[in-house]
Amino acid sequence: MQVSMNKPAQGDYAWANYLIYMEGGAELPWPVEEPRKHPLWHGVLFVAALAAAAYAVTAFGAKGIEPVTVALPLGLLIGNLLKLPESWKSGIRYTVKSILTLGIILLGVRLNFGDVLKVGASAMLMSAAQVVLMLALAMLIQRASGIGAKQATLLGIGTAICGGSAIIATAPVIDAEERDIAFAVATVSFLGLGTMFLLPLVAKALGMDDKAFGVWAGLSIHQTPQVVAAGFAYSNEAGQAATLVKLARVCLLAPLVLALGFVYRKRADGKKHKRYGLYDFLPPMVLGLLALAIVHSLGLVPQLNLQFPQGSLAGSGFGLDLLGIGKTASGIAIAMGMAAVGLETSFRSLRNIGLRPFLAGLVMAVAGILFSFFAIRLFGV
Repeated sequence: MQVSMNKPAQGDYAWANYLIYMEGGAELPWPVEEPRKHPLWHGVLFVAALAAAAYAVTAFGAKGIEPVTVALPLGLLIGNLLKLPESWKSGIRYTVKSILTLGIILLGVRLNFGDVLKVGASAMLMSAAQVVLMLALAMLIQRASGIGAKQATLLGIGTAICGGSAIIATAPVIDAEERDIAFAVATVSFLGLGTMFLLPLVAKALGMDDKAFGVWAGLSIHQTPQVVAAGFAYSNEAGQAATLVKLARVCLLAPLVLALGFVYRKRADGKKHKRYGLYDFLPPMVLGLLALAIVHSLGLVPQLNLQFPQGSLAGSGFGLDLLGIGKTASGIAIAMGMAAVGLETSFRSLRNIGLRPFLAGLVMAVAGILFSFFAIRLFGV
């Protein structure tokens, strides 16, 4: 089956394609774009200005809030209220597909796999339990709402695992229609976007500690960039916990898709199905993040010290904190990426989703949020 998302990419949720590609691997091509008539730096510079404004707001006005929390709604407001020059669009899209990707990969310098022990086995068991719950709920909702079984499956696995990437990975093995794929992708993308923005605010109001919120975000929010943004918007500890729990969910994608493929093969009576490779389950962005996290966890990130001759103008020397530089660069890149995501998101695109699949996805998203919240309260993390 050939999955084509190029038409939506030209419309109101083009940004979702970029985020899905980062998580979903090579099955989904980059959105087709017109040949560049303007240099990238026009749009990149504008997005950088929005990120700088978000940093300024958090530094001087809204202390205690992370810049990424401000950057996304700022981009949403400007993108929907103002008509931006055409010369900026290529740079804005470049920010989403390249700078945001780099920022997420650089998060590896914040992650130490020793912290997996801090997250605890209970959080990992919650991840598996939530996947089972979401798929069972998807089947119940399918019968109650009348949406197709394949569309319900896509919504369930997108909510349970990792949003659009899980949908794209699952669609070929169940022979899903392109319309079902587009609706499922749009639904989980927008619901994940809303959850990313609202969950930290709710957690602050409830007084959740950093680790508990990180596990909650990692279990509840759909796409990896959204989990990362919400977690680190809360705190560094929450961001680490959220990312680790989210990676645990992503690791469940491969066995789940293989199981679904086996079930549908039994029903397909000899129809041909796609064979999967490494990048379908561990795409380049996740592989890059994991590689950098492993290097950091093993203590292999070097500290650079530059020494100068005595009596020179430069003095005796100075050191470069590569870990600190990586953390700062990651934060800036993610703030820029989220601002660009906001600029690329049109509220009109809600009309492209369809009411029944949207409501089904909403019920599943709320159920996942409530299940994970009460599981954390009941069992602790």
